[in-house]
Amino acid sequence: MSMERDAQKLLLAAFLNYASLLFTSTGEEFKSILEKLIQIAKVLRPEIVPQLEEALDVLIEDPNLVYDVNSRIELGGISPYASDYVRGGDKIYIKSEVSGLYKSHGVKVRSEMPDHIAPMLQLVSFLKVKEAYLEAKGDFKGADACRETVRHLKEAYLKPTIEGLLESIRRYSNKAPHLAILEAVNIVLEHC
Repeated sequence: MSMERDAQKLLLAAFLNYASLLFTSTGEEFKSILEKLIQIAKVLRPEIVPQLEEALDVLIEDPNLVYDVNSRIELGGISPYASDYVRGGDKIYIKSEVSGLYKSHGVKVRSEMPDHIAPMLQLVSFLKVKEAYLEAKGDFKGADACRETVRHLKEAYLKPTIEGLLESIRRYSNKAPHLAILEAVNIVLEHC
């Protein structure tokens, strides 16, 4: 495995980890996270930088917009849960399967439900780091298992959750910085 590919995996992991904080941060913390996402994107996926910079401009212009969207998420007006967006899925099965993915890779979810987008992004982040580590050790079977879990998580849960969140947030505001971040996450996930 090349040093450049390993670095890409680690940058991707950092990007997704910061993006996972999107729903729990407001004010200066949110701004700081968005600035970090922009810096990582400059190396990882330069084509997403303009939309992230535009989101930063919106945030500076209207800092209450982030608080408003996050309040709607906390109060249930906008759902961050995969079980609300995966079509034809049984909510208990979805939560159970996602929980099993965490457990099989030794990850514990703190306070959120297992199908909340934040811990799912953190799991993908962790798995990309683990994949790079296992490849460096020569454990290609373990690295393949990480890649397969990421693929399944992306296809079955993250894509529908991100699409549903985008639609839900747009109903409230077409300018919310969350939109640009979620769209950027979608692009980054397509290439991991």
